[in-house]
Amino acid sequence: MTDFASSPAFRFRVQFSGDYASAVSFQSVSGLSHDTEPVRIAEGGENRFVHRLPKGATRSDLKLSRGLAARDAPLVAWVADTLETGLSKPVTPRNLVIVLTNDDGGAVAAWTVRNAYPVGWRVGGPDAAGTGIAIETLVLAHEGIDLRG
Repeated sequence: MTDFASSPAFRFRVQFSGDYASAVSFQSVSGLSHDTEPVRIAEGGENRFVHRLPKGATRSDLKLSRGLAARDAPLVAWVADTLETGLSKPVTPRNLVIVLTNDDGGAVAAWTVRNAYPVGWRVGGPDAAGTGIAIETLVLAHEGIDLRG
């Protein structure tokens, strides 16, 4: 992979597994984070010390944004099956790989996301007087993210 700092323009290529296997490009990706909230424990009989011990890991939702997709795209079908059926169909988690690419399409960094499933879908902009394009944002819950080497 190339040096992250030397890539002036960024694009994200996302490969979904399962029946809807396809690579989809996104303009932005956020939520690639792991956090551990420490718990404070005062030492018994010794009031000068407070230990901070790891509690448990928390994960942010993953947010993928791009221009509005065609309604017949496989990714849109997976999102619709999950969000628009009132849970009458089982939720089908997908593993995915997010690849940050440079101008030449070369990989700069990559992450593997385990058991992701849609929890939100939003469309924003443009307004009637604007000249921008409509942007859709897909929000995914997941079970973990691993940095790929």
